[in-house]
Amino acid sequence: MLHTIKKLTLYGSGLIALICSHVSLSMDVGQIPNDKIIVFSTVIKHGSLNFDHETVCSLALVNKEFEGWIKRGAQERKTYLTKLRQKSGQYFGFFSLRDLDVYEGSVWHKYGGAVGIKESVSNSATECYRVKLECFYLSRGTILGNRCIWCVCYSLADDFTRPKFNDKGDLYFYGLGSRWDMKLWNREQHLIEYSLLKDGSSRMKRCGLKIQNGNYNCTPLSLFVPFTALLKALLNSSVEGETASTRVYNLKDAIIPDNYKECDSSNRDMSFENLPEELRDAIIKRYNDQQSKK
Repeated sequence: MLHTIKKLTLYGSGLIALICSHVSLSMDVGQIPNDKIIVFSTVIKHGSLNFDHETVCSLALVNKEFEGWIKRGAQERKTYLTKLRQKSGQYFGFFSLRDLDVYEGSVWHKYGGAVGIKESVSNSATECYRVKLECFYLSRGTILGNRCIWCVCYSLADDFTRPKFNDKGDLYFYGLGSRWDMKLWNREQHLIEYSLLKDGSSRMKRCGLKIQNGNYNCTPLSLFVPFTALLKALLNSSVEGETASTRVYNLKDAIIPDNYKECDSSNRDMSFENLPEELRDAIIKRYNDQQSKK
């Protein structure tokens, strides 16, 4: 058994093919023979240290039981990644991986095979920050990484600026920034999702909101920066459309919170009433429609 596990862990993509040939993506774990459950669960929980991070994420998609096994092995992968760093003598930025559990600019992927780090250096002359986003991940018994640097303006709550992994495994954070080469929705500065993708590429997506009626059919989400609760709700709504450089959310299924008119403490001079009338009316209408269905 152990010899077989060791052999299988050397070939993550081959293991996926092996598992998927025996297990349907929609199959309930109760339909899998017991002997295969024992092998799969043991390999996935304890033999996955040599899997690529990509392989771990792929195995978690097989079904909920597989994802559970992957999650239960997350701490083991985190420890393994840390030991690899110590063994190789590699350092990432100004922080060793041993410090990352307490460093507020870091985040571990939920499966433990990758860690993201965001470092910011302020520039008092421009009121912007030089932001470096890095991601390091397990790859066949070693550590690989990629990074990108942007100039970002911060006027957002920590919930938005703190790095996170999305469901695809991409590392991202939100900030205020500009695309000087073009205006969009009559503005230069936008709420932007800065992302470092798994393939090492990076992107900047300006975020907007579509409403049903009026002149503000698409408006920049940067207008909602003072309203933390409302902005969070809009970013959790469905995506109406997306291009390489933009993402537009739809107001029609946003879950508007009761405190949607409240400004955060750093924007006391701003009021919900300062928003354009047609935009206010659309948000109030969505909130009232939502309340009437309770």
